[in-house]
Parts: sequence; C-alpha cells; structure tokens
Amino acid sequence: MFLWACADGDGDWARRTGTAVVSATYAQDFAPLADRYLALGTPDQVAARIAEFAEAGASTVLIQPAAEPGDRQRVVRTISEDVLPRVRELVTPPPMHPHRS
Repeated sequence: MFLWACADGDGDWARRTGTAVVSATYAQDFAPLADRYLALGTPDQVAARIAEFAEAGASTVLIQPAAEPGDRQRVVRTISEDVLPRVRELVTPPPMHPHRS
C-alpha cells in the first residue's frame, strides 16, 4: 500500500505539515480525510497507524514523506530512526511456509 506520512517529536507540527502537503498535492482540503488515509503525528502515533494497516492485511507499505523539501530530510530521518523500529516491535510478521513442489 502507498501511505503519506509525517512524523516528528512535535506531533501537532507533523499533522499540520502533512495535511498541508497532501492537500496541496491533490488540490483539495485533506483535513477531513487525514485520520482515515494518512499517518501523521509523533513517531509512536505514526508507528501505531502503520501497524493498523499491517493488522488489516497490508504486507508492504510504501511511505511517501508528507513534508516540504526543506523538512523532508528531517522527516525521513525520523521515520527511519524512530518510526520503523517501533513498527517492527508492534507487528509480528506472518510465519514463513516452506515452498512445496
């Protein structure tokens, strides 16, 4: 699945920034849709959101940083260093089944 995400220690900033970027990208107000379709907030909040999608059956999540160019590197670092390790703790991978011929 494809997921717009913005994570930061300041969860309110991440929510405002992510919503503004996605709204500008799609030329519509995404504020009413943010809770349903985006992962925005603190690292814990974003990790929990990604885990919800995994629990619903998503096996692969492609994350698009929802940040302006000047903030993108910071958001990517936060996602990679703070969000993804938390997702790994929250999500149990499905058991591997050996291939049978």
